[in-house]
Amino acid sequence: MLSQHIERIRSGQVFAFPTDTVYGLGVSFLIPEADKQLFALKRRNPQKALSVYVSSLEELEYVAQRRLGEASIKIAQKFLPGPLTLITKHNNPRFSQKTLGFRIVEHPIVKQIIQEVGPLLATSANVSGFPSAVSSDEVKQDFPEKDILVISGTCSIGLESTVVDAEERIIYREGVVSAAEIEDVLQAKCTCSPRSQSFRESIRIYVVKNHVDLSSFLSAKLAFKGVICQHPQPCTFYSVLRQALRSSTQEVIFVYDEKNTEYPVLSRFLGASYDSGYAL
Repeated sequence: MLSQHIERIRSGQVFAFPTDTVYGLGVSFLIPEADKQLFALKRRNPQKALSVYVSSLEELEYVAQRRLGEASIKIAQKFLPGPLTLITKHNNPRFSQKTLGFRIVEHPIVKQIIQEVGPLLATSANVSGFPSAVSSDEVKQDFPEKDILVISGTCSIGLESTVVDAEERIIYREGVVSAAEIEDVLQAKCTCSPRSQSFRESIRIYVVKNHVDLSSFLSAKLAFKGVICQHPQPCTFYSVLRQALRSSTQEVIFVYDEKNTEYPVLSRFLGASYDSGYAL
């Protein structure tokens, strides 16, 4: 039961929790210098931004200590709650960074924690060099013997949120919400940062359209000893990548046809043939 964990979270316990996208590593926003605990656990540069999980736009503006701009309101009204991180300027003296990232999610566990504890400071629950965790077991693999309260649950989507600064028209990460959807709401073109993930240099990802192409690929590469994923889904995509990273060759091949799939969102995370050896 989640209720038995609330007091520990309220007192400052670092905890891992499922969201709509991937697992988060969080701590109560109300704990002084709580962010230092997260930076220490992830060995992350303190200048890197954390996300603030809030329950509403009103709470967002309270934490930011400023009103949202017109473009941010348009994006928030369209996509929040949802798989989007909204970057905005703030006047909160607690943070040295000029901007903060905010999330409002439609996930029962996150909603209950915020309702009982207040806003949360969070980052993705994974170690450097691995994709984001999407299960409690993966969190435990990444942080063995660490003093982290791991809350079990399901990440309904399993892919990362889109990170956007609506006022500056910058998409820092194109995730579940597409750049085209953002631009349609803003009625303006946005600058899109290239995808940058720390594990991309460690893994080789191949994509073929069908099982005939898979057979041709395996015949041409007899030495392939990596992971084969014949039915990729968003909710298991990162788990497959993590499995491949732990394999001897750190390779994975996906059977995926972007023109004939029920999961078109994966096209943004794949999108190249095995001829090019696309590395995420």
